[in-house]
Amino acid sequence: MIRVLLVALLAFAAPVAAADGPVAFTDDELAMVLAHGPWPPAVEKDPSNRVSGDPRAAALGETLFFDTALSADGTVACATCHRPDAAFADGRATGRGLQDLTRNTPSLVNARWQRWYGWDGGADPCGRRRCGRSSPGPRWVATRRG
Repeated sequence: MIRVLLVALLAFAAPVAAADGPVAFTDDELAMVLAHGPWPPAVEKDPSNRVSGDPRAAALGETLFFDTALSADGTVACATCHRPDAAFADGRATGRGLQDLTRNTPSLVNARWQRWYGWDGGADPCGRRRCGRSSPGPRWVATRRG
């Protein structure tokens, strides 16, 4: 199924040299493309995180992500700025936490594969700190610990 979808995508996305129709890939070309898979890549457990892959930990994380009670004034949650419907960013030129900011809200898409966080990469990964913030200072984070 994935092979058929990939071939269809590549056939329509590839530039067409002639008006004869979509480009046909040879078996060798198709094998080269598929060698970059699997699509999507399998998610592996993080060996540095003892609860990686635990559905209870994921459920707790989701609850906390949407919980406004964790913010300094009880009005915003992580999801206020990192909106799921906006690729876990906010779609604004500059963000707004508890105040207007000078930078945009970075997307959390693929954050699992990031080694460092923040606009300048200066923040340690969230899972490797006991308590703290995921951004460089209290202006950007709406938590009491901010």
